[in-house]
Amino acid sequence: MATTIERALVLDVFHKQNNEFVITFFNQKGAFSLFALGLNKPASKNRSNLLQGCIVEIEYFKARLPRKMGKLKTAHLIETIDYSKFNANDMFLNLSRLWQRIKQPNRVYQLFVRYIKLLDAKNKWKMLTYFYANSLEYFGVHLDFQGCALCFSRQSLIDFDLNQGGFICFNHTTGPNHKNPLVEYIWASFNDIRTYFEINLTDNFDILNIYQKAINDYIKITEVFD
Repeated sequence: MATTIERALVLDVFHKQNNEFVITFFNQKGAFSLFALGLNKPASKNRSNLLQGCIVEIEYFKARLPRKMGKLKTAHLIETIDYSKFNANDMFLNLSRLWQRIKQPNRVYQLFVRYIKLLDAKNKWKMLTYFYANSLEYFGVHLDFQGCALCFSRQSLIDFDLNQGGFICFNHTTGPNHKNPLVEYIWASFNDIRTYFEINLTDNFDILNIYQKAINDYIKITEVFD
């Protein structure tokens, strides 16, 4: 049986029982899980390569039937990311839980590959917000960055409201008629990670909470219909 070779991020390593493991990966195709045997054996070549949060090249057998799990053959470490060095383990676990829900083709994996090298203790939570922002579209949130969400005007965008569809112009804001100081950072959280790193932590968590709430609300709604 032919094998498939591709690169992916290791999201989770779950010890199911005895010699059996389930490894969850994430790449541009979305999240997927593979069955693996023998990772707890000292002689296992895959054991030291399947590090949570690192990028690997995997060779695996695809499942023959729908809703069945493929089987991992080999894993080779491509890039190691030391999250503990930056006290960023919690940051990655948060990201792992988010991306395990994205099963479709996406662009956030390539953003991770491109920008994870910028990770440090100072910007770890800002980086999480950036990845959350760019994951919103896979949770039912589609924004227009070119104009007002209500009238499509490109002039005087002074506010942001996810419930109304994104950026809001002067004529349609329900808040103060002056520019929300966070608007430029909100734009950067989708489009310019280096500019977004300039935000202070308090404002960052305010923005992150907005994105997390939108995603959690979407998950609750979709689970009702599953």
